[in-house]
This record gives sequence, structure tokens and C-alpha cells, in this order.
Amino acid sequence: RRSSMSLPKAKLRAECSWEDLLDSDIMFLQFRDYAYQRLAGESLSFLIATERYMLIKDHALRKNFAKRIFKFFLSDTCEEPVNIGWQQTQNIKKRLKQAPLDLYEEAHRDIMRMVRYDVFPGFQESNSPAPHIRKATLRGTLENFLLVKQQKHKTKKNDTEHPTKKRSSK
Repeated sequence: RRSSMSLPKAKLRAECSWEDLLDSDIMFLQFRDYAYQRLAGESLSFLIATERYMLIKDHALRKNFAKRIFKFFLSDTCEEPVNIGWQQTQNIKKRLKQAPLDLYEEAHRDIMRMVRYDVFPGFQESNSPAPHIRKATLRGTLENFLLVKQQKHKTKKNDTEHPTKKRSSK
């Protein structure tokens, strides 16, 4: 992996290939921020979620994750809608209960094409650096979106406080 600190950001972006982007944490985080600025961040999150889905061997886990992906990205009330066709969404919905490994394959391929050939070239041409780079990795962010966000954390007040420290009231 080449050092991303040795060259100016604009030059790095122009020279960055798709493969370089996937190998460089800093460039990937800049691309993620760029994608969200261009209203394509949900597509990037969808790609990562569906790639993760295709790696799950356990059927029960895969079925659960398939439902979470559908609810988060494709349902009528989804939080981050991705742009796939109505028919493709219906086909996924019909096969959701079976959760086959290839459930999201076609949608993944279409979104990948859009991100790689529509969003990525704009990132390469942009001279302005991302306004910030979040410290969390994209995988960590995705897990937060899909796994933690949908679970309600029920903790008792005493569980979150240190036993020897009192809570200050203002």
C-alpha cells in the first residue's frame, strides 16, 4: 500500500484507481464522504452490506441479515433508499424468506456499476478534499447502521454510571 500522506490530495484522487481506493483506508473514507455529499453514500453502504451478506454461510444469520438489508435500503419506509428498479425490488422481496446467497447479486451488480462508473470518476476529478474523515471505518459504520441502530438498548441507569462517581446535575 502506498503512503497517502506523501502527495497532495487532489493529485492522489486523480491518480487513484478503483483498486487503489479499495486498498487505501484514507482514500476510501474520503470517497465515502464524497459519495454522501453527492447523495450516493447509501449506495456505497448497500454495496458493503450485500458483500457481507454474500459471505454469510449460516442460513439463519443470512436470513436475518437479508431482512435487515431489505428494511434499511429497499422497503417502502427504508432509511437509506438505493436506486434499483421496482421489479428488481419485488423479486428480492419474493425471495427474502429463502435468503439464497444470490438474493442481492443483481442489485449489487447494478449499484456497483453506478458507483464505479458514475460516482468514482467525479471523485477522481474533484480537487477539494473531503471536509472531514470520520475515525470509524466504513465497516464499523455499516455495522452501526444495520446491527446496532435497529436494536433498542435497554440499560439501567446504574449500569451506565461508574459505581464511585456521582452524576452531576445541572
